[in-house]
Amino acid sequence: MHSLHLRSLKNFCDKIASFRSEHIFIIFAFILGMLFIIITPPAQAPDEFTHFYRAYQLTSGEIIASKRIIGEKAEVVVGGNLPRSIAVLLDAVALRGTSQHTMLLEDLITAFKIPLEKNKKEFTYGFQNTVLYSPIPYLPAIVAIKLVKNKNWSVLAIFYFVRLCNLLSWLIITYYAIKIVPILKKTFTLIALLPMTIYQSAAVSADPILFASSFLLISLILSFRFKKSHCYLSDIFLLTVVAVTVALSKNFYFPLLFLALIVPKDRFASKNKYFFFLFSTIIIPITLSLCWSFLVRNIYVPLNGSEPAKQLLFVINHPLKFIHIVFMTASAYKFDHFYSFIGKLGTFNVLLPFSYYVFALISLLLIPLIESLRFLFSSKLAPKHFLSLKEIIYFSLLFSFMFVFIYLVIYISWTPYATWPFLHGIQGRYFIPFAFLAIISFYGIIISFKFKKSTNFSNSSLTLPLFFNCFLSSYLIVFAIVSTFVSIKSMLLHFYYGNL
Repeated sequence: MHSLHLRSLKNFCDKIASFRSEHIFIIFAFILGMLFIIITPPAQAPDEFTHFYRAYQLTSGEIIASKRIIGEKAEVVVGGNLPRSIAVLLDAVALRGTSQHTMLLEDLITAFKIPLEKNKKEFTYGFQNTVLYSPIPYLPAIVAIKLVKNKNWSVLAIFYFVRLCNLLSWLIITYYAIKIVPILKKTFTLIALLPMTIYQSAAVSADPILFASSFLLISLILSFRFKKSHCYLSDIFLLTVVAVTVALSKNFYFPLLFLALIVPKDRFASKNKYFFFLFSTIIIPITLSLCWSFLVRNIYVPLNGSEPAKQLLFVINHPLKFIHIVFMTASAYKFDHFYSFIGKLGTFNVLLPFSYYVFALISLLLIPLIESLRFLFSSKLAPKHFLSLKEIIYFSLLFSFMFVFIYLVIYISWTPYATWPFLHGIQGRYFIPFAFLAIISFYGIIISFKFKKSTNFSNSSLTLPLFFNCFLSSYLIVFAIVSTFVSIKSMLLHFYYGNL
C-alpha cells in the first residue's frame, strides 16, 4: 500500500513537472496581457500616447523629427506632422494619470467613433521624450499601423491594434527566450510573468521589444556558454541581430552586450571566429547605437529642467559623491522602486495589495533557491552546467554597473539640476531587462558546487529533482493565477469603479 501511494505520488509529480516553463508562460501571459489591453484605458500606461505619436510619425516616413521655435517665449519643441485626430482622441479619453478619475464606458465607445483623417495633419509636439528613439523598438507598431491606416479604422481602433501587436511580438520572442535558457528557467519565467512586465508589454511602448530582445540576448549568451559544441555563423548572426535590437531600443542598455564575454573561446573553431563573435555582438551594436545618437543630436531638447552638460561634468569631477547619491536615492525610494518593478500599474497610480508585493518578493527568493537546489541534486548535470566563481563575480559586477548606469542616465537626462540629495525619475521597470543577472549572481554560488547527487525516497524512483520540478511548475501556475486576479481586480476598481 505504501509503495502504491508513492507510485501515485510519483505519477502526479510527473504530470505536473511535465508542464514546460514556456508553455506556462505563453498561456498565462497571453491571458493577462489580453485583459490588460482590454481594460486599460487609452494613455494609461507610462508615456503611452507619446510612443503612439512616435510610432505613427515613423509610418509617415519621418525618421528624424523636426525642431521648431514657437510662441512668444520662443519655446524650442520637437515633433512632426501628424493627423490632428490623434490629439483629439487624447483629449477625449486620456485621464492624464489623475488618481481620482474613472473611465466612463460611454466615453470610450464615443471615442471609437473618432476617424483617423490621416490627411488632416498639423505640427504636433509634446513627445520630446520619444522622438530620439530609433525605429527598431517600434517595428510591431509600425507594421500594425501600416496594415490598417488605409482601412478606415478609427484612431482608437488602431491604438488598440498596436497594443495587440506589441503583446504578440513580446510573447513570441520571450517564449523562445524561455525555451532556450539553460539555467534557472523557472526563475526566468517568473520575471516574465510579473504584472509590470506583462503590463508594459501589452501597451503602446518601446518596452515590449526592449524586454523581449533583452531576455533573448541573455538566453542566447547563456546557451552559448553552456553549449557542448561549437557556435556556428548562424548562431552569431542571430545574436548580432538581437544585440543590435537591444542597443537601438534604448541605448543605455548597451552594457548588457558585454555579457557576451562569458562565452568561452573553446566554443568557437578558432580565435578569429571568437573575435568575430565579440566584434559582431558588442562592437557593431554599440557603433550603430552611436551612429543613431549622432543622427538625432540636433533635435535633442533637455527634459524636465535637466542640464546634461553641467550634470555630466559634476559626475566626472565627483564620482564618489554621485555613487553616494545613487545609494541614498535607492535607499529612500526602495519600496517605490520595488513596487514599480513588480507591478505599479496605470501611470504608476494603481498599486496592488501590499500582501501581493510580499508574495512576489517571497517568490523571487524562493523560486531561484528551489531551482538551484534542483541543480544541486540532479544526476544529469555535466561540469559545464556549473558557473565558476569568476563568472558569478562577473555577473555581479555587470549587474551593479548597469544599476548605477541607469541612475546616471536618468540623472543626466531627466533629473532637474540641483535637486540633491536625491535623483528623480527612476522606475523599477527599468531594471526588468537585466534583473536575471542579479538572481544568477545571488544564487550562482549554489549551482557552482560541483557535485552531483540523486536521492531516492524509495524504490519508486521519486527523486528530489522530480519533486522540485513538480513544486516549481505548480508554484508558477499559482503565481500566474494570483497575479492575474490581483492585477485585474486592482485595475477595474481604479479605472471603472473608483466612485463606488
